[in-house]
Amino acid sequence: MKTLPILILFLFVKSSLLCAQIETPILKKEHLMDVSLDSVVENLYVSKAFHSVEVIDLRNDTSGVGYYSSTILGTTTKKIILKGGCSFAVNSWISGYVNLKNSFDTVNSLFAVIRRLRISEEMVPEISGSNLKGNAENGWENGVAVKIEYYYRQGKEYLPLYRFDSLLIFKEQFFKNAGNFITVSLIASLQRMKEINIEVVKEKGRKITLSDILNRATKIYQIPIFNDVIYKKGVYANFEEFKMNSPSTDDYEFREGKLGDILYVKKDGKEYPERNAWGFCDGKNIYIYSADKFSQLLREGNTFIFRGMKSITRKVSHNLLKSSVLNLVTNTGEKKTNFKMKLKYYQLDIETGEIY
Repeated sequence: MKTLPILILFLFVKSSLLCAQIETPILKKEHLMDVSLDSVVENLYVSKAFHSVEVIDLRNDTSGVGYYSSTILGTTTKKIILKGGCSFAVNSWISGYVNLKNSFDTVNSLFAVIRRLRISEEMVPEISGSNLKGNAENGWENGVAVKIEYYYRQGKEYLPLYRFDSLLIFKEQFFKNAGNFITVSLIASLQRMKEINIEVVKEKGRKITLSDILNRATKIYQIPIFNDVIYKKGVYANFEEFKMNSPSTDDYEFREGKLGDILYVKKDGKEYPERNAWGFCDGKNIYIYSADKFSQLLREGNTFIFRGMKSITRKVSHNLLKSSVLNLVTNTGEKKTNFKMKLKYYQLDIETGEIY
């Protein structure tokens, strides 16, 4: 799927923004970006074993699959959603892909549980030509994080087939290609289906119930940060303390800094800067530390979102006023470094602690 390149202008954040916690406004209905999956058909032999496809969405947050940020006409953030909803869109796509005429017969069906399906403009640090990960300061790669469990359903019995858990990276432009990225990821998740012998699964496969699947998938959300009525005030040393709503230090002071925010922790009558904190809570709001800034976390579904930065991007370029053609060809001569900062929306993966 070819896409036209678009010009993305980076927003240079004023110094005043670097000296305060970043608030996270709630996105409105008009901030939605519909994407569709590409129609693809592949006649897998296992298609004959399935009468229908069933998909349930058990992700952290089922309202969207990611965010897209643009600064062409001012700073704009769009929440990316699949047309018809994630479970419906994936259900329809899989049915078409394996060439099924989706029926209401659930005696023999392909049952898919979506645990993760997240698209991001900043999935991993930029990968070089030698396939080595670079530094986040130099840029990011587009990607899709996907985790889907596949089962063979016979009436009220579910036989596990396999789990696909991967991260796929894409070089194409993000805008207008988001649907294609997700389509490719779904295709990748179904490739192992070609190796499965359904008859062997039916004969020797382990049988579980729908309750078993749901209980195992939702157990991760049974943590204090979701269930406690009050957020405890203090500094979270790590992600685990945040999930447990159990900050290890409650005597601290937040200070604004010219190059970023700093928490000063007080212990044994002494005060020192805590530069490795995961975040903190002021007793009402929770803030996550990312790219030398503390950004406000907002609850959304069974996870949290925030507006902030994942890193400060550094771009090194030639000083054209003091560079010759030879300098440009040989990559020598005087250079200058520009730091580019752009506020975006991110979602916290409550299972891994990653932000996408």
